[in-house]
Amino acid sequence: MSNFSFDKIKLIIWDLDDTFWSGTLSEGSVVCPAANIALIHALSDAGIVNSISSKNDSDKSLAELEKIDPGLSSYFVFNNINWDEKGSQIKDKLSKMGLRAENTLFIDDNERNLEEATFHNPGLMTSTPDIIQELINYLPNSSVFNKDLSHSRLDQYKMLETKAIASENYSSNEQFLYDSNILVDICFDCIGQIDRIAEMVARTNQLNFTKNRVDKAELEKQLLNDWNRCAYITVRDKFGDYGIVGFFCYNRMEKKMEHFLFSCRILGMGVEQYIYSRMGYPDFEIAEPVASKLSKEGSSPWISEDTGKTASSQVSGGGASNRLRILLKGPCDLSAIEQYLIGGSLTTEFNFVNNKGFITTGQNHSIHIFEGKEIYKDDLASIMADAPFIIPEDFQTLLFDNKYHIICYSLLADCHAGVYRHKDSGLMISFGSVNFDLTDEKNWEGYINGTVPNHFYPFTEELLRDFKSKWEFIGTTPYEVLLYNLEYMYENAPGSPTFILLLGSEIDYDGESAEFADHAKRHAEVNRLIEDFAKDKPRIRLINFTDYIHSQEDFEDSINHFSRRVYYDVATKTVEYINEKVQSLISGANQN
Repeated sequence: MSNFSFDKIKLIIWDLDDTFWSGTLSEGSVVCPAANIALIHALSDAGIVNSISSKNDSDKSLAELEKIDPGLSSYFVFNNINWDEKGSQIKDKLSKMGLRAENTLFIDDNERNLEEATFHNPGLMTSTPDIIQELINYLPNSSVFNKDLSHSRLDQYKMLETKAIASENYSSNEQFLYDSNILVDICFDCIGQIDRIAEMVARTNQLNFTKNRVDKAELEKQLLNDWNRCAYITVRDKFGDYGIVGFFCYNRMEKKMEHFLFSCRILGMGVEQYIYSRMGYPDFEIAEPVASKLSKEGSSPWISEDTGKTASSQVSGGGASNRLRILLKGPCDLSAIEQYLIGGSLTTEFNFVNNKGFITTGQNHSIHIFEGKEIYKDDLASIMADAPFIIPEDFQTLLFDNKYHIICYSLLADCHAGVYRHKDSGLMISFGSVNFDLTDEKNWEGYINGTVPNHFYPFTEELLRDFKSKWEFIGTTPYEVLLYNLEYMYENAPGSPTFILLLGSEIDYDGESAEFADHAKRHAEVNRLIEDFAKDKPRIRLINFTDYIHSQEDFEDSINHFSRRVYYDVATKTVEYINEKVQSLISGANQN
C-alpha cells in the first residue's frame, strides 16, 4: 500500500485475476465474491468511479462480468483489458479522464504491476487485494456514502469515454473541438446551486486557479455580497450534458479573484480560457499547480454561448431578492462586528489592500461618498492625478445603486482622517490621520519611512512637495460638510433604508499614540451633532461605542479598537435594530 487515503479516492482501477475475482480466467473458471460485487455498486452509489486494467481477453472478461452479475460490466469505464504493460496504460487513462494519480487507487495482486504503475504515475495509490475488505468497512461511514444514487458521476465518465473514442478519428484536436458543438452557459443564480458550488470549492484541484477553500457559510457571504460578481458554468456538447462544471467569484471593488475553478471533466475543452476571456482577462495570482494555462489573448473560438439563458440568469440577482439586504460600510469597527451578523444578504465596504499594494480607505469617508456620486469623472480624474495615493476605488460605493433595507455606517473615518482641499477646484479628499498633516514638512520623513501611518503607499519627497503645492490641509471633515453629506446619503439611498450610525468613543484610551490623539473630544462634538441631526429622521438609529466601554480593558490598542466583548455588544444592538426593521417589513406586508 502506498500514499493511501480513503477520502481522496475518485477512481479505483481493478485488476481482475486473483484480485476482483479468484482464479485466472484464461486458465479456467473464476469465482467472484458477492461482497466485491456489492462493493462496486456501493462505490458507484458514492460517486466513486471504477475501471479495469487487466492482462486478459477483453470480450471474454466483459462476458464473464455479465455472467457473474447482469449489467455489472456497465459499472466500469475506460477499461484496458489487453496484454500491454499497465503503467503507461493507466497514465493514458488518467489523462483521458482528467483525473490525478493522487485521487486514484490501483488494486492488483502482482507487486511488479503495482511498482510499474507507480513509476509511470507518481502519487498513485496502490494496494494488493487486502484493501478490499477495508474499503467495504469504510464506505458506509464515509461522507460520500449514497451521495450519487443516480450514478450521475458514472454517467459523466461514460460520456467522456464515448467522446474519447470519437476523438481518435480526428487528426486535429482543434477540429474535433469545433465539431463537438460545445455550448457554455454562464449562470448568476448561484445561491440556488450553493451545495454543488461548495463541493467544487472544497474538492476541485487540477483546474482550481485560486485554491481558496472556504466553508459553505463563508461561501454564502461571498455569493450575497453585491461587490462580488459570481457565476457558475454549465457545459454541454453533442456527446451530452456535463452539468455544473465551473465557478468564479470576482470582487469588483478590491479587483480580487476569490474563486476561479473548473471540474476536471472539461479539461482540454478550453472552457476555462473562454470564461477568462469573457471576464476581460482580469489580473490575479494563480495558485500553482494547475493543469491548464490562461492566456490574455486566447478565447476558445470553438465554444458557443446561450446568451438568452445567460441574460435571464443574470436578472435573477443571485437569489438574494427575498433576503434582508444589509450594507456594512466603514473601517475596522464594522469589520469586527460582521462575524456576529448571520443571515440576510450582507454586502461589505471595508478598508482593503488594493491591487496596487496599498490600503484604500476613502470609500468610507462621507466626502468621497458624496463626490463619487455628484462630481464629474473628469474632475475625479484630476483629483487622482494631483493625489496619486487616491484611486478610483476611493469613490466607489453601492450605497446609491441598490435597495438595501439596512445601511450600517461608521463615523470613525470622518473623525479620524485628515481632509485636504484642492487649491484650484475646491474639491476635497481624505487620507491618513488628521494628526499627521501631509503638507507639513516635519511629517514627510515619517510618511516616507513608514513611521507615520501611510497606508503602505511609497511616498517620496518629490511627491509630497508637489502635493503641498496643490492642496491645503483643513483638519477633519468640517461639521457643516459632514451633516450635508449625511443628509445627502439619507435622502438619496434608494428604497428608504434604515441607517444605523456608529459613533466613536468619547472616553480616552490611556495608552493613546499620536495617531489617535484628541479623538475623544472630537468624537464627543460629532456625536452631539449627529444626535441632533437624527431627531427628525425616523429611519436613523444610533449606536454610541461610549455606552459599551466600562473600563480601559475594553480598549484593544487605541480609542478606535475595542475588545471582543465590546464588538459583541455593539453587534447585539445592531441585530436589535435589524430585527426591528424585519418586524416593520412584516407588518407592512400583512397590511398589504
